[in-house]
Amino acid sequence: MDPVVQSILIGTVILTLMGFSVVGFVIYYQRKQFKSQRDLIQLKEAHQKQMLSNSLAVQEVVRRKISNDLHDEIGGLLSATKLSISSLSKQVDASVLERVNHSKQLVTEALSQVRSLSRDLIPRTLEKFGLELAIQEFIQKMEEAASLEFHFSHEDDLKRFHPDLELAAYRIIQELTNNSLKHAEASLIEIDLRVISEKLQIKFTDNGKGFDLASVLSSEKEGLGLGNIFSRLSVIDGEYTFNSNKNSGVEYLISIPQKA
Repeated sequence: MDPVVQSILIGTVILTLMGFSVVGFVIYYQRKQFKSQRDLIQLKEAHQKQMLSNSLAVQEVVRRKISNDLHDEIGGLLSATKLSISSLSKQVDASVLERVNHSKQLVTEALSQVRSLSRDLIPRTLEKFGLELAIQEFIQKMEEAASLEFHFSHEDDLKRFHPDLELAAYRIIQELTNNSLKHAEASLIEIDLRVISEKLQIKFTDNGKGFDLASVLSSEKEGLGLGNIFSRLSVIDGEYTFNSNKNSGVEYLISIPQKA
């Protein structure tokens, strides 16, 4: 073979190999960069999720602290005041007895409200007996306090779940109910609890005026309740779908995986 042609062929092969090497390096580098960016995104999402989880945990700690202070400190003082007034009523003249009894009635009402607020902050029924009874207690209180009717259905012998799951589900139902009452002006709420495919399914519907999600979320004030719900669901890997149109109520379907 002509030495010149041989040199050209060798040069061509070398250049081709160098080209393949460069292309291979570029592909490898891009894949590595893509993997790094993907890992960075995943790390950022995990960090945000942990921060959110910590924030919710702190909220519950603060709720418990306030609840205990209300129950033990304020409740104790009001109970002592009630006993003192009761003792005083036996020693006063008839002319002031009515005022003393009225004061006792006010203290009794205040004591009842403090105990109720304490229970609202920390749902002790939830901790002791589980989601089913806690929701029934919440519904009873809401029906007494507002012109609101509930239909609550669930599986027979609904089992206990992980405490984090039960608390998240309870808070979500609270938030949805508050939204239905304050914003949707609903008169009927239906709640259904089922376990489907190893997940707790919550179906929540109301007959309120409905909403447009985009417009609600664009308003910080109006969207805050939904934001709290979405935040809780993201921490526990929950999923949701919903259907709502103006003047046609709303339906949420929430799915929460069970924890070991």
